[in-house]
Amino acid sequence: MQDIGDHPYKSIVCADCGEMIRVPDYCGDRMCSICSRKRAFRIGARLNEFMKICQLREKERFVHVVLTIKNQEALRPMLKHLVRSFRKLRNRKAWRRIVSGGAFVVEVSGSPGSWHGHLHIVCQASYFPQYLLLEKWRQVAGSAGAFIKSVPRDAIIRYLTKYITKPSVSESGLEEINNSLKDVRMFQPFGSWFKLLKKYMPPRFPCPCCGGQVWKSWDLICLRNDPREILACKWP
Repeated sequence: MQDIGDHPYKSIVCADCGEMIRVPDYCGDRMCSICSRKRAFRIGARLNEFMKICQLREKERFVHVVLTIKNQEALRPMLKHLVRSFRKLRNRKAWRRIVSGGAFVVEVSGSPGSWHGHLHIVCQASYFPQYLLLEKWRQVAGSAGAFIKSVPRDAIIRYLTKYITKPSVSESGLEEINNSLKDVRMFQPFGSWFKLLKKYMPPRFPCPCCGGQVWKSWDLICLRNDPREILACKWP
């Protein structure tokens, strides 16, 4: 995993007052604790907005669903099968009748030769019997790994983001994980929550000095070689 001291950072500059700060840059390691915290923060901001505007229908509640399959030797085919099976589950009449929307994150554990994948899902649903969920998941995935329980609205962000920040694999499996997760979405809303994502506007983070919300890349300023912008910057 990426050592904190070796992690890449980039400098950004406030367009209003010239204050310069350093922020973590993506390092390419999907299990990096620094990048995972940054990713979890972005996902948490989205979920927080979803919680503000989503409306439960009559008899609906928030539930936490865990779906998994048997351990497999190859990671990438396992993840494809897991996500594809969940897509099939969402197309089943029983699921569409009970669940109106939600979001999921992908968690990977295990080691080379014995990988274990989970989908952690939070959704708004009416009563979904455990036996029915098991039956439908077995039909689409060929596995009986399904669990469901109610969760309070204020715990949803914690339920999903903790699986992004928690490294659960050994060093020996990092290369295979990074290769296998290249085009895999670790967070994905679906149903009515996907529609909410289209309306979502990422929050702007204010400058700690002046409160400005427009930032520029220091590398881009240097590339343009604009002396007025360079002189305006406040060095840390």
